[in-house]
Amino acid sequence: MRVQVELDEAADQQRDLTGGIARESVTINLVERIEPEGPFDRVVRQAGSTLADSTSSAILFLIGSVPWLPIVAAAIFLVSWLWRLFQRRRKANVAP
Repeated sequence: MRVQVELDEAADQQRDLTGGIARESVTINLVERIEPEGPFDRVVRQAGSTLADSTSSAILFLIGSVPWLPIVAAAIFLVSWLWRLFQRRRKANVAP
């Protein structure tokens, strides 16, 4: 008989605990804390994209300047040829 009473009490305690857990409500609030961003943080975060932009600009400039290379070479050749011609005529006019 005593064992039956203890079993009944244990069953009642378990039922109370299970019912209490089922009735409890839990509320969780999640709040994101955003810290102000400083200029150094912004530079570090954007360093990769800044490097990529600068590299692509340099490559684009090189590709755009390739068609002008023959024109610049011809202009340098023409200026040096005219300079030599001018120097020869100047020496010819100085010499009696």
